[in-house]
Amino acid sequence: MKTRNIAFVSVLILLGGALSLMAGEEAEILLSDLTSLQLDLCGADHYYWITPEMGRVVINRQCVSSDGDCDHDVLNVWDEQGHQVFECAPFLDIPDTHISHGHVFSTALRSPDRLAVSTIVGTKDFTFALAEYDVDKGELLRVLPTSPISCWDLRGDGDGTIWCLGVDLSKRKDDQDFDLVYRFDESGRQLGSALPRSAFPETPDPLSVWKRQSGLGGFLPGNGEVRLWLPAVEELISFDSDGKVRDRLILPTVEGLERARLVTAPGYEIFALLTVATDHEDRETWTQGLFRLTLDGASWTPLEEPLIHLPLRFTLVGADSSGLILLDRRSTTLVWYPVTTEVATDNSTIAPP
Repeated sequence: MKTRNIAFVSVLILLGGALSLMAGEEAEILLSDLTSLQLDLCGADHYYWITPEMGRVVINRQCVSSDGDCDHDVLNVWDEQGHQVFECAPFLDIPDTHISHGHVFSTALRSPDRLAVSTIVGTKDFTFALAEYDVDKGELLRVLPTSPISCWDLRGDGDGTIWCLGVDLSKRKDDQDFDLVYRFDESGRQLGSALPRSAFPETPDPLSVWKRQSGLGGFLPGNGEVRLWLPAVEELISFDSDGKVRDRLILPTVEGLERARLVTAPGYEIFALLTVATDHEDRETWTQGLFRLTLDGASWTPLEEPLIHLPLRFTLVGADSSGLILLDRRSTTLVWYPVTTEVATDNSTIAPP
């Protein structure tokens, strides 16, 4: 695969003027004085999975079957000043590796200088594994087997622990119960597991509509506490520092909801970009807006009154102390949307007791 150079340009921009809203209806919003980070992808014909976390941005440049010049994923990391600090291709780096089309299941920063990558290694007897890189030195440090556990989604908690949403394939093959969440330390030792499959009804499968790359489900991005969203069962699960389930919340319903992207902000709050289908002049149209989950977990409230309608090209990809992080897919720009954080109380459903 030909690896192309990717540059980050850090700018402070004024997004003035009209941003088109939803299909079939004209509306205007004004996003002004927002801090942004523009990604110059140099026209590379890849799909991109972009995750801001721990003051850095991780981009998985994904290969798809239609990319004739691409046979493996490439990972890049930038710092908060907009400088690329790391690039790797696990398919090429890991000895004796066989990955179908060089695919990476998931990535997460264990700390700002440690990148964990979930993949499969081997030439005959395949093994699920976590590869760990030193971001600052640009080195592959170790490959830690996790088999029979296949990690579909990863999340770092800031304390050096990697959380894994996955499946124990051995137990599932034997029709045994298995946990969905696992924790690993930097030596690869499993610290524990939680959330058994038997905790959910037989149908629907809690993992049936999960897709990490789409942002629709999995561990919530953002610099808040560890939470897992399973959209197939509409559950948001919170965990304590020991990896045990602290709270399970059925998310409130929204009429016409087509899809939602959730993030966890520093502290305990949950924010979402909700896309809703509505009937307009005898035809279906779509709009999306930013919402906050009330601290009792009972409803979604818009961040602005009246609701600011965001064009469908925007995606919610993270949150940090500066605000919510939106990706404008058209210009490939990250935009920080400032929010005021509410104070959690002992009676708050989404806050620790």
